[in-house]
Amino acid sequence: MYTTPYLYRIFEDRRKELGLKQEDVGMLITGRPDSSVLQNIRRGAMPSIKRVSELCDVLQLECYVGPERKAGTGKGHRPGAAQERENR
Repeated sequence: MYTTPYLYRIFEDRRKELGLKQEDVGMLITGRPDSSVLQNIRRGAMPSIKRVSELCDVLQLECYVGPERKAGTGKGHRPGAAQERENR
């Protein structure tokens, strides 16, 4: 299960890679320069699936919901997933 710190780190790392400010991300999603789109996640608020999808679109990330994909099949493989399964 994804935690808010994990989601925030993914979104923040990608935002920085793209050279966007948090306000830029907010503008692309809400139409106003608003950093709260990401700051709410940083503060621990779990975003809705709609907001996750919007963030993924803006940040050019894949958004996938479904059965776990097999390791090594390309898209959707989450780094560390195999290790997590071994630790269960």
